[in-house]
Amino acid sequence: MTDQPCLLVLRADADSSIGSGHVMRALALAQEWQGQGGEAVFVGYIKSEALRQRLESNGFQVRSLLAAHPDSQDLTSFLPWLHERQSQAGWVVLDGYHFDPSYHQAIRAAGWPLLIIDDYAHLPAYHADILVNPNAYGSAMHYQAEDQTLLLLGARFAPLRKEFQQALVSQDDGERERYCSPGRRILVTMGGADPDNVTEKVISALQAMGSCDLEVKIVVGPLNQHRQALGEHLHRTGLDAEILSSVTDMPSLMRWADLAISAAGSTCWELAALGVPMAVTVLADNQERVAASLADHGVAVNLGWHHAWQVDLAGKILLDLLGSIQQRQEMGHRGQKLIDGLGCERLTQAMRGYYFSLRAATEEDCEIVFQWANDPLTRVVSFSRESISWQEHRRWFAARLADHNHIFYIAITSGGLPMAQARFSLMENGEAVISVSLAREFRGVGLGSRLIRLACKQAMTERPFNKIRALIRQGNAASLHAFTQAGFRQQGAVEVSGQQAVAMDYTLEGVAA
Repeated sequence: MTDQPCLLVLRADADSSIGSGHVMRALALAQEWQGQGGEAVFVGYIKSEALRQRLESNGFQVRSLLAAHPDSQDLTSFLPWLHERQSQAGWVVLDGYHFDPSYHQAIRAAGWPLLIIDDYAHLPAYHADILVNPNAYGSAMHYQAEDQTLLLLGARFAPLRKEFQQALVSQDDGERERYCSPGRRILVTMGGADPDNVTEKVISALQAMGSCDLEVKIVVGPLNQHRQALGEHLHRTGLDAEILSSVTDMPSLMRWADLAISAAGSTCWELAALGVPMAVTVLADNQERVAASLADHGVAVNLGWHHAWQVDLAGKILLDLLGSIQQRQEMGHRGQKLIDGLGCERLTQAMRGYYFSLRAATEEDCEIVFQWANDPLTRVVSFSRESISWQEHRRWFAARLADHNHIFYIAITSGGLPMAQARFSLMENGEAVISVSLAREFRGVGLGSRLIRLACKQAMTERPFNKIRALIRQGNAASLHAFTQAGFRQQGAVEVSGQQAVAMDYTLEGVAA
C-alpha cells in the first residue's frame, strides 16, 4: 500500500463444482491492492490451469493447495505458510462458503486480520475483522458477528476487476443510448463451470424465439466440461452463434450486447456497471437471492431456477425484452446506478484504516487538519459553511493545543498515515462535546463509528468525565448513523449557532444516561 508494505493473502478455491466466481472476485480486490502498491498472493485449490495462468499473468503469485477445507491438508499447509510471512502481515481474505467458523478462528489465531466475503449469512457465527456482503440485498442480511466486526453490506462494495473499472472510465456517456431499435445481439454467459450445462438450455430457448436475425456469442468458462456437446447442439439449431473461451476482453463483449443472458452470479455486477440489460437464471442456492434482488431493482428479468423454466416461455420473454427499447434502456440506467465501480477502492480503504491508533495532535498536524476542515463535504455538514482561512485556522489550532480542557487526537493508520481527527471539549458540568472528521478517502466505509467509539473510550480513560455529547446538524444522515452505531442515543432537537441540530449522548457503557 502507499503507506505500508504489507501482504494481502487471498484464500479462494475453484473447480467444476463451485466454479471460478470466488477466485475472480478475489482477483478484483487483489488488483486494487496491487494498484495501491501492495503485494497480493493467491492460495487455493484451483483446478484450472488456465485460471492459475490468468492470476500469474496479472503479476500474482499462486500457491496451490492439494485439498480444500474441511480436508485437514488445507490448514496444515496454509497455517505454516502464513506463519513464515508474519513479518509481512497485512490481511487474509476468505471467499468461499466452505470456510466455517473454526477456519475463521484459526486464521485470526495465527495473528492475521481477516476479511470475509460472503453472500448469504449461512453460518451460525462469523469471526472476522471485516465482513463483506457485496450484493444488492446485502444490507438486509443479519450476521452473527463479533461487536468489533466492521460490516460492509450492499452493492456499493461490489468488487469489479480492473478491466471493468477502465471500461467505465472510457465509456461514452451516451453509449448505452444506442438502444434505439429492437435488439438482436445476445451474450450468453453461465459462469466459469456451468456443471448442469444450462447453456444448452439457453440455446434451445434462443431457438424457440423463432428469429433468424439474432447474433449470439456464448462464453464458455475455463472449468466448463460441456464445450463439445454445446458445439454439437448449436450446430443442430442453426443459430448464428459463436462459442468463445479464454476471453481476454470481457468488457468489450458485454458492451457489444443488446441483451445478456447470465447466471445470477458476480458477472451480473459487471453487466450492471456497464449498463447492459440482462435476463438471469439461478444455477445454485446462493444465486436465488441475487436474481430476486436484481429483478427488484429493475436491473434484470429473473427467469428463476434453471430446471424450472420452460424453453418456449423463456424464448417469448427474451423476444419481448429484445423488442422493448424502453425497458432495456431503463434496466441499463438502473444497473449503472446500482454498481458504481468503486467497491474495491472502498474495501481496500477499509482495510487500510481498520487498525488505527490515536495520538495527541501536535503542531505538525496543523496543515493536514486545515485540509480536512476545508474539504467541501466537511463544510456542507458544518454549522458554518464558510471556508476557513489559513491565518484563522492557525490561531484556532494553536488555541486548541494549548487548552487544558481540550483533548485533540489524530488517528493514524498502522503505516503512520493520518486519517482522521477526534476532539473533545470538556465542560464545567463534567461532560464533554465531541467533534470528528475523516479524510475523504476513509469516508463511507464504516470507519467513522469505529473512530468515534474508540476515541470516546480512550478519552474517558484519560480524563474524568462520564458523558459525551455530539451535536449533529439536522439532515446529516451519515453522521447520525455513525454516532448511533458507536453507541450514542438521540436526546432531541437543539439549536446551535441559529441552526437546528440533533443532540446525542454517550456514556462509558454506550447508553445515554
